[in-house]
Amino acid sequence: MKIVMNWLKEHILGVVIVVVLLATINVVQLIVYQNNIEGHEVELDALTKEKERLATENRLLNAEKERLVNDVTSLIIEKKQETEQLKLEIETLESKVVSAIIPFDFVMVQLKNNGFETPEELLDTLSNENDLIPYDGVLGGTMKWWPTESRIINNEWVLGYFEDGHILGHALLEYQIDDQQNVTWKLIKAILY
Repeated sequence: MKIVMNWLKEHILGVVIVVVLLATINVVQLIVYQNNIEGHEVELDALTKEKERLATENRLLNAEKERLVNDVTSLIIEKKQETEQLKLEIETLESKVVSAIIPFDFVMVQLKNNGFETPEELLDTLSNENDLIPYDGVLGGTMKWWPTESRIINNEWVLGYFEDGHILGHALLEYQIDDQQNVTWKLIKAILY
């Protein structure tokens, strides 16, 4: 131990310098660690604020999403109701169209008594009477009756539809059915559109 003490006396200055150096290194390391900790705290604060901002933005986006989902749901319900209303209106109009197309019962009875099962059978005979159309076709077209677009008005008259693919018109026609189911057509009045 004397040796160690002697050695220390002789080298005390070197030992003190080493101890001071080690202490300085520790202090510097502490300062660096402290700065790193402060830097990380600043970064942590920034990240915490960003997290809070994103959470707020997320809440706002969720609220907007909820509002949009509710709006879309309301629109879907509204459009379904409108669709149902339009379907009812279409059904009403279809029934009106059908009743407008189908001749009166007494006309149907007369047609059946004359051998025609449907109004279309009578109207189809109009196809052979294109010479009754008082107008010529244009642009190379030929005027023709369109039985599917023509309507029986009563037991004497038909509203005939004619066209050539370019121009069209309607005519009031008188018809008579003889005992052999022969139909005689007579033009009363025609108009061209």
